[in-house]
Amino acid sequence: MVPIQKGNIEVIEKVQKKATKLVTSLKHLPCSERLKQLMLSTLKYRILRGDMRHMIEVFKIVHDFHHLEAAVKKSEMSTNYRNLHVIIT
Repeated sequence: MVPIQKGNIEVIEKVQKKATKLVTSLKHLPCSERLKQLMLSTLKYRILRGDMRHMIEVFKIVHDFHHLEAAVKKSEMSTNYRNLHVIIT
Protein backbone atom coordinates (compact mmCIF):
# COMPACT_ATOMS: atom_id res chain seq x y z
CA MET A 1 0.00 0.00 0.00
CA VAL A 2 1.33 3.43 -0.92
CA PRO A 3 1.55 5.82 2.00
CA ILE A 4 -0.75 8.80 1.62
CA GLN A 5 0.82 12.16 2.32
CA LYS A 6 -0.85 14.58 4.72
CA GLY A 7 -1.35 17.18 1.97
CA ASN A 8 -3.18 14.65 -0.19
CA ILE A 9 -5.46 13.72 2.69
CA GLU A 10 -6.36 17.37 3.23
CA VAL A 11 -7.15 17.87 -0.48
CA ILE A 12 -9.36 14.78 -0.59
CA GLU A 13 -11.10 15.81 2.66
CA LYS A 14 -11.86 19.25 1.12
CA VAL A 15 -13.40 17.55 -1.92
CA GLN A 16 -15.50 15.36 0.37
CA LYS A 17 -16.69 18.42 2.33
CA LYS A 18 -17.66 20.23 -0.88
CA ALA A 19 -19.41 17.13 -2.22
CA THR A 20 -21.49 16.74 0.94
CA LYS A 21 -22.59 20.37 0.60
CA LEU A 22 -24.14 19.48 -2.77
CA VAL A 23 -26.92 17.72 -0.84
CA THR A 24 -29.08 20.82 -0.43
CA SER A 25 -31.06 19.52 2.53
CA LEU A 26 -27.81 19.06 4.49
CA LYS A 27 -25.94 22.14 3.29
CA HIS A 28 -26.65 24.11 6.47
CA LEU A 29 -25.22 21.41 8.75
CA PRO A 30 -21.60 21.22 9.95
CA CYS A 31 -19.41 18.81 8.00
CA SER A 32 -19.33 16.19 10.76
CA GLU A 33 -23.14 16.11 10.86
CA ARG A 34 -23.39 15.90 7.06
CA LEU A 35 -21.06 12.92 7.13
CA LYS A 36 -23.21 11.23 9.80
CA GLN A 37 -26.42 11.88 7.86
CA LEU A 38 -24.87 10.45 4.70
CA MET A 39 -23.35 7.53 6.64
CA LEU A 40 -19.83 8.48 5.53
CA SER A 41 -16.59 8.58 7.48
CA THR A 42 -13.60 10.84 7.09
CA LEU A 43 -10.69 9.75 4.95
CA LYS A 44 -8.43 9.86 8.01
CA TYR A 45 -10.72 7.38 9.76
CA ARG A 46 -10.89 5.09 6.73
CA ILE A 47 -7.08 5.09 6.47
CA LEU A 48 -6.76 4.30 10.18
CA ARG A 49 -9.33 1.52 9.87
CA GLY A 50 -7.45 0.10 6.89
CA ASP A 51 -4.21 0.20 8.86
CA MET A 52 -5.91 -1.59 11.75
CA ARG A 53 -7.21 -4.30 9.42
CA HIS A 54 -3.69 -4.74 8.07
CA MET A 55 -2.26 -4.99 11.60
CA ILE A 56 -4.89 -7.60 12.51
CA GLU A 57 -3.97 -9.68 9.45
CA VAL A 58 -0.27 -9.49 10.38
CA PHE A 59 -1.14 -10.55 13.95
CA LYS A 60 -3.10 -13.54 12.61
CA ILE A 61 -0.19 -14.59 10.41
CA VAL A 62 2.39 -14.20 13.16
CA HIS A 63 0.27 -16.15 15.64
CA ASP A 64 -0.77 -18.77 13.07
CA PHE A 65 -4.49 -17.95 13.30
CA HIS A 66 -5.01 -18.22 9.54
CA HIS A 67 -4.85 -22.01 9.75
CA LEU A 68 -7.45 -21.97 12.51
CA GLU A 69 -9.73 -19.64 10.52
CA ALA A 70 -9.37 -21.82 7.43
CA ALA A 71 -10.31 -24.92 9.44
CA VAL A 72 -13.35 -23.17 10.92
CA LYS A 73 -14.49 -21.95 7.50
CA LYS A 74 -14.01 -25.42 6.01
CA SER A 75 -16.05 -26.91 8.86
CA GLU A 76 -18.79 -24.30 8.39
CA MET A 77 -18.87 -24.94 4.64
CA SER A 78 -19.11 -28.66 5.24
CA THR A 79 -21.96 -28.16 7.71
CA ASN A 80 -23.75 -25.81 5.30
CA TYR A 81 -23.33 -28.33 2.47
CA ARG A 82 -24.75 -31.14 4.63
CA ASN A 83 -27.69 -28.93 5.62
CA LEU A 84 -28.29 -28.00 1.98
CA HIS A 85 -28.15 -31.65 0.97
CA VAL A 86 -30.77 -32.52 3.60
CA ILE A 87 -33.05 -29.73 2.36
CA ILE A 88 -32.76 -30.80 -1.29
CA THR A 89 -33.36 -34.53 -0.72
